[in-house]
Amino acid sequence: MDEATVQLGCSIGVALAPQDTEIPETMIRRAARALARAKAEGGGCFRFFDADLDACLRARILFETELRGAVARDELVPYFQPVMDLASGRLAGFEMLARWPHPARGMVPPKEFIAMAEDIGLIAALTEGLLRRACRAAAAWPEGLLVAVNVSSLQLRSHVLAGMVRTVLEETGLPPHRLEIELTESALIDDFDLAREIVGSLAALGVRLVLDDFGTGYSSLARLQALRFNKLKIDASFVSAMTRDPDSHKIVAAVVGLGQSLRLQTVAEGVEEQAQADALARLGCDGGQGWLFGRPVPAEAVPWLIRQATPPNGVLGLA
Repeated sequence: MDEATVQLGCSIGVALAPQDTEIPETMIRRAARALARAKAEGGGCFRFFDADLDACLRARILFETELRGAVARDELVPYFQPVMDLASGRLAGFEMLARWPHPARGMVPPKEFIAMAEDIGLIAALTEGLLRRACRAAAAWPEGLLVAVNVSSLQLRSHVLAGMVRTVLEETGLPPHRLEIELTESALIDDFDLAREIVGSLAALGVRLVLDDFGTGYSSLARLQALRFNKLKIDASFVSAMTRDPDSHKIVAAVVGLGQSLRLQTVAEGVEEQAQADALARLGCDGGQGWLFGRPVPAEAVPWLIRQATPPNGVLGLA
């Protein structure tokens, strides 16, 4: 008879009386919450009930429930930040940035809910709803203006992404060449072959592909050459320091030069000062985005903003 080794382990949650509670039913619930924390931290350990952590957990559960409801009701809205052509000073398009109009918290920025949406499996539905709204808005803009939409790295693990983009373009009537899909370098790491296949399927639709935050991730030149990108975006951390830090200026110059050699456009994020815009233009950077040119605005404000764009310097003067 074959022998087998069975390894057993356990996690333990502890609630104490009288400091935690003296009510038996409450004691059991709090011990269960402590047990859930022990399991969440890897198991094989014990944890005591902690009122502060319990409050944080309940707040997170409430926030998660509210986010699920907001996505199901399609309540998240796109805001649009201008992207300027640095050579001409003219408006080139907009990047779509997600916002959540929360009834109690006000307008919630994406850094507070995107990671949660990824954790709980909402990111695909969230992205589809925002993409549809962004494309519908952009379809009414002048023909030359582009709209850029960020895609989560998790979506580069699914073959349904290109199909979803195709469906949205067909529904909204936005020509594919006016849509830019932005991907981060980190999105290409886990399964490069799969990512290349999905990026190729997006390119086949005729949309433009942008590598976001270039220089902060792990892309090799071989990988960059193997993918069909149209544009590189230079991370704001380099742009913000480039007029004061020679090393940052060199990095920006190197990325612009790389883009030129590969026939890729370059766009700098985080442009907040005219000196930065001037330095970028001298380097040959194609586009700029940041508070110097305008902060994100809701879709209904975009037509006014388009009318107010004032070449040759392109500064929109928004607060």
